[in-house]
Amino acid sequence: MRFLVTGATGMIGRSVCKQLLARGHEVHITTRNKRSTQKRFDLPVKIFEWLGAGKGIEEAAFEKVNGVINLMGEPLFSGIWSETKEERVWDSRVKNTEALKKLLDQFCPELQSYVGASAIGYYPFSPMAVNEDAKPGDHALSHICQGWEEAHQKVRAKNHTIIRIGVVLAKPAALVQGLYLGALGRTCATFGGGNQIISWIHLDDLTELIIRSALSEVRGILNGVAPHPVSQKDLNKACEQVLGKKLLTLPIPSFVIAKILGPAAPALLNSQNVIAKNLSDFSFRYPQIKDALAEALPLNPLALAGSRQLCFYSTFEQYLSVSSDKVWDFFLTPENLEKITDQKAQMKIQKMSTSAMGEGTQIQYSLKVFGVPMQWGAKIFSFNPKASFIDVQEKGPFALWHHEHRLIPMGSGVLIVDEIHWRPPLYPFSILVIPLIKRELRKQFSFRKRKLTKLLTNAEDEN
Repeated sequence: MRFLVTGATGMIGRSVCKQLLARGHEVHITTRNKRSTQKRFDLPVKIFEWLGAGKGIEEAAFEKVNGVINLMGEPLFSGIWSETKEERVWDSRVKNTEALKKLLDQFCPELQSYVGASAIGYYPFSPMAVNEDAKPGDHALSHICQGWEEAHQKVRAKNHTIIRIGVVLAKPAALVQGLYLGALGRTCATFGGGNQIISWIHLDDLTELIIRSALSEVRGILNGVAPHPVSQKDLNKACEQVLGKKLLTLPIPSFVIAKILGPAAPALLNSQNVIAKNLSDFSFRYPQIKDALAEALPLNPLALAGSRQLCFYSTFEQYLSVSSDKVWDFFLTPENLEKITDQKAQMKIQKMSTSAMGEGTQIQYSLKVFGVPMQWGAKIFSFNPKASFIDVQEKGPFALWHHEHRLIPMGSGVLIVDEIHWRPPLYPFSILVIPLIKRELRKQFSFRKRKLTKLLTNAEDEN
């Protein structure tokens, strides 16, 4: 099938696009800045610029589109709330969806499926449990959600779904980032009293729900929340359990939250105990908050559960229009690492414990880190032929280095994913070097991206 996805550059939209592509579907996306998106959205999608209501868009964006996944909307909790921001929140959701509806009437009159995003802010603030049958609330966020859903309902499609999304948990999610930064300093925050109930869902489960809705496997009004809401205090306790250590609680008064977030503040300060009655047959990968946090927080993958040390996390992705086998064969040769590493690092393979790379293979390198010569010893921790492998540092400059390489076939090419869990030595005393390490990693993987493109697709070196 071919899908048009709006809001594709956001955390949820990108996850949805990746899964659609990995399952063999075609994807068109809309964006407000095509040139910028082409540079940073490295997935095999067709990109179309659309500035929203009253603005034109290429007819090709709708060509042979079977389904639409509408996720567009100004983020609620970024920046200080103002009248201007409130207007942007409304227009990006309601007016743009109304404009999209007119375009779909014109170009996709026989749409197979439509999935529209909403939020659990639709419901009243209350500790009492509510499901999809509950009436809407009477507050600012509910009014936005009601207008948003009214616009969704006007879209004509054979199968129509609206998903009221709860608080999303994932590494880049705002709530998880807040927990992570606090836990690095052995603290956790509570907003107001801390007894407010949070209805949450892990990004992987939400992505699966959206895709199943787009494929018409589920439909109607759905609450995108996990089965077990928690209070904020219980959320912090679950974080402590995952880390295996106590955290100092830092209460943040309600008036501070209200000053910053304005009409959006009640979403943090009040309970929303939302139940997904219409998802009784949906199998959640992360039904419990502890399991969801264990995946979402950047933790040392080598530590035992219940004593998971926080670490730092970097991820890089690159799509190449070559076969997965060609990329895999390239990475099977350790000497190729020298070719895709910046020459300033002067990386050289010194020794390899086996003739062919596999689980248990040990590799010795020499290289320069920030200009300082040193030895690096790595071991292949796991090895899944043609799909993934993990190397861990046994000797080198890091206290922890766990690097997972994954290949995900997509269309006529492959998505190369590098996920690195790392920790500098002598932390927290080495905290000042964290920005330098992050910058160096971005630099090295930017270089690697250019070299891989040149070596595997015979493209001209951009340098």
